Amino acid sequence: MGIHFYVEGGIFRFQDPATGAVHECGPGTKFVIPERTLHIEEEHSGYKGVVGMTKDPVPQPFVRPPEEL
Repeated sequence: MGIHFYVEGGIFRFQDPATGAVHECGPGTKFVIPERTLHIEEEHSGYKGVVGMTKDPVPQPFVRPPEEL
């Protein structure tokens, strides 16, 4: 399932495991995490955002082990 995310406040940080690059997304940032994309959410001091899922209902379990990706 893919995720659409819009940052409303604070800073959302995530790491791309393929490159090691850490991305910082501030207010007004919208991004899409395609289905079956491995990513690492970094430590943060808090953020607010709106999340949309590309499937309804949400498949369970929602968080899956990396080997399933």
